[in-house]
Amino acid sequence: MYGRKGRLSSIASLVTEPKTYGSEEWMDYLNKYLPVLHGQAVERIKAAQERQRKFYNNGRTVNGCTSQEN
Repeated sequence: MYGRKGRLSSIASLVTEPKTYGSEEWMDYLNKYLPVLHGQAVERIKAAQERQRKFYNNGRTVNGCTSQEN
């Protein structure tokens, strides 16, 4: 209706490569590496939270005094 005319992509671009792994192999791979990746993510999140807490608290004031003076 407005703008450019719609067009379909070529069928060749829709064809995907055949699956080169078995379901069992993929499940073994995921069971091995997902817990490792999850642990790394948790560690990085905790480190980032600690950095953010440190810098946030560094400039805060309590009753007109900075947190370093208390």
